[in-house]
Amino acid sequence: MLPLLILAFSFVCQDLQEPRVQCILEPRNLYVGEAADYTVEALNFEVSGPPELHWPGIRVEYLGEQRLNSRSTVIINGQRQDTSKVGMQFRYRLTPLKEGIFDLSGPEFIDEGETRVGNRQRLQAIAPEPQNVLLLKVETSHQEVYPLQAFQISLEILVRELPGEYRNRDPLAPLREAPVLQVPWADIPEGLKAEDLDRWLGKYRRSRDIGFSINNFTVGNNFSFFGNRRAIFQLPGEWQQLETPLEGRFRSYRLERSFIPLKPGRYPFGPANLKGVFGTADQNGQLIGKQLYALSNTVSVHVRDVPEQGRPAGYSGAIGQFSAKAEILPKKAQVGDPLTLNLIIRGQGNLADILPLDLEQVLPSLKQDFKFYDATSETRAQRKIITYSLRPLRAGITEFPAIPFAYFDPEKGAFVEAPTETLPLSIRKAEALAAEDVVVAPAGDGGKRAIEAAESGYVANFSDTERLLQRRLTWTSVATYCAALVTLWALLAGFLGRQRRLKQNPDKLRRSKAPARAQQGFQAVKPSLAGGDRQACADLALVFRTLFADWEGLDAASLGTGDVIHMARQAGFDRDLCHRLESILSRCDAARYGAGAEATADLGQEAEAVLQGLLQQGAGNGSKAARGWWLLLLLPVIGSCRQAADPDLARRFQQIQSDFLSADEAASYSAVASQLEVLALEHPDSGPLWYNLGNAWALAGQTGRAVAAYRRAQRLLPGDPYVENNLQTAQGSAPSFDGDQRGLREHFLFWKRWFGQVELAWATVFAATFWFLFAVIRLMDRRRKAWIWATRLSLALCLVAAGNGLFLLWQEQPGNFGVIVEDEVIAYQGNSESYERAFTENLQQATEFQLLESRSGWLHIRLPRQGPEGWIRQNQAELY
Repeated sequence: MLPLLILAFSFVCQDLQEPRVQCILEPRNLYVGEAADYTVEALNFEVSGPPELHWPGIRVEYLGEQRLNSRSTVIINGQRQDTSKVGMQFRYRLTPLKEGIFDLSGPEFIDEGETRVGNRQRLQAIAPEPQNVLLLKVETSHQEVYPLQAFQISLEILVRELPGEYRNRDPLAPLREAPVLQVPWADIPEGLKAEDLDRWLGKYRRSRDIGFSINNFTVGNNFSFFGNRRAIFQLPGEWQQLETPLEGRFRSYRLERSFIPLKPGRYPFGPANLKGVFGTADQNGQLIGKQLYALSNTVSVHVRDVPEQGRPAGYSGAIGQFSAKAEILPKKAQVGDPLTLNLIIRGQGNLADILPLDLEQVLPSLKQDFKFYDATSETRAQRKIITYSLRPLRAGITEFPAIPFAYFDPEKGAFVEAPTETLPLSIRKAEALAAEDVVVAPAGDGGKRAIEAAESGYVANFSDTERLLQRRLTWTSVATYCAALVTLWALLAGFLGRQRRLKQNPDKLRRSKAPARAQQGFQAVKPSLAGGDRQACADLALVFRTLFADWEGLDAASLGTGDVIHMARQAGFDRDLCHRLESILSRCDAARYGAGAEATADLGQEAEAVLQGLLQQGAGNGSKAARGWWLLLLLPVIGSCRQAADPDLARRFQQIQSDFLSADEAASYSAVASQLEVLALEHPDSGPLWYNLGNAWALAGQTGRAVAAYRRAQRLLPGDPYVENNLQTAQGSAPSFDGDQRGLREHFLFWKRWFGQVELAWATVFAATFWFLFAVIRLMDRRRKAWIWATRLSLALCLVAAGNGLFLLWQEQPGNFGVIVEDEVIAYQGNSESYERAFTENLQQATEFQLLESRSGWLHIRLPRQGPEGWIRQNQAELY
């Protein structure tokens, strides 16, 4: 018997794993207007999307979907059986609008050419029983409205007074359980906008159990279907005396909600229903309760489209209340120069849906004055910026005409014209330039250029190739320079210490003064040598003997010619120099002991040459090398200061710049950005290259990638007004790290706005140089304490600048921060789409984040201002 059970169980498990469609309906019996939950599960096969369900007399609302992935294991008599449930679950809400029995056919799916049909369900809708205790009425403030014109839906709940002595009490007070109120428009209908549930119902929620339960919401952080007990809402009420359709005294409760339509259409509201036990009779002082059900009427609001008749030429879909302003940059230009025109629209309404005006069609006279390119637009908080790129075609243009912007005011039901002001403009004839002027533009002023006051829009590219390829001072060069200064200071300290020791040691002092004494002695005897004086020859021999005696610390009178020649050879002087010295001393001895004057006439010149040779080889060999070491100390810094423009690189950049100026649509700007990205990656230390790349991505509509490029440029060009302006323009209203400065510690690093790594590196170099100078002066003058404090202060400044620079170098390592580069990015609570959503709203492009970790193609991020955390796909962001 047991083997048969195991076999049957295996067949059941195999059947459960086969592709199938399962439909679940709960409840199956209900009143008209009540809602039932309908679930469709497509198991063990792939589906493309939710099925569309339609049954006559039933309103179907799609609630969402969920991926199923469960596994169970059962062991019977040692046999293991695994069962998996994989597929998609789709949830619906079914509301019968009339009484009857509904046969709900199962939805159909196509699986690899085979049709799979769900099981049928049966729904019975019962008509409400006649009663005179409850009455529900739905009303609307407007039968017809225009888009963005607010209207209000009111639900009035009338409950008859309690009988007998309870007649003045709230009819809901004696109830043991709060009645359940179902309001279909608690879920905002598609095409409408309204305040969220917490704002709408939060003011009615009470801790007491006297009130209504609305849509089975439960108590939690927000109103939801998950919690321990139902939330109770106490609606405002008052007593009314009715005559029709029911007669008597009733307690009236009101629930109101405002909606703003976003698009035309007809929107139904209702029916709402109320179900619960209410007191209907008094028996011996005790209330008798009865289960009652009431259904409201249904109202609809017709949202009309903006009328076609009477539309102004300047209308491009703006609905609400707006004002318009225009600005053009630059205000002075030549024929053919690129201009930027910004149309700034402020106000309340459908800012995101406003389309750019076709200025050539609205203002036909502009065709002969300007050439227009495709416009771009960006929506920020309470304003929209439409940017036009254009070029003047003729000289003599003095103004740009007013733009006839118009919008539709839904409150007035009419169009309103709000033209901009006329803009002053000066266009002059273009000047002829030489080819070399086109390739290399005049050098700028280091990025601190003043820009025209602009409320919005992107400003110009860098075009100076000399600045573009300027090399940065690296921290490696700074470290080498500082090490060289320390080494040189140590050498000087040792040299000065040696000098002081020489002054205290007579032999060393005598040795150091030997060259000077020899030079002085030779100059004294030189005139006498020319006259053939015999005593001069003896004095010349004494000069050489004294020189070697001072070097060796001996008595000159005790040295002979042979001793001097021996010491010279032992000291390592050149053999030829030793031979010439021996010849001179021999001639001096010969003249001293009887040679004539004619034999010593040329002795002075030969002796001077030998003396200079001895001094150079014996004491002066290191002087030139020492001077050379001074120049070597500056090589690390000099080599990092500037780099001449590579002709091939300059040509590539000028070609990209030309393509940028001729681009007229997003695809063209995207192609330019791809070329600039290659160039920027080849030269990652060029701030202007990253800035130009950000401009190209921004005009291509890729604001997320633009923010990443501007952030890299900001590190290399701190405080540059062009970078700051364009970064803020690209960020718009997306969450960024400006303001909170990436943490509390950044509040103490305010200097980052003006000083980057380059500035701090130069500050370190200058502080180290001053430290070296003051330290050397301190070595020479030990009596003044001012040099001690100057040395300590410069050393402290050097350490502060170096420490901050190294901190920036560590903090700004690529990959610590990033930005979203796609629209509507969903963040999850884990590194898989099977996890729940981390945020209630999708992340928008240009939203910045801090990277916490990365794992198998997923990024763990934290939003600014110590915001929430979540996981996104790696290809949806760019790190910088």
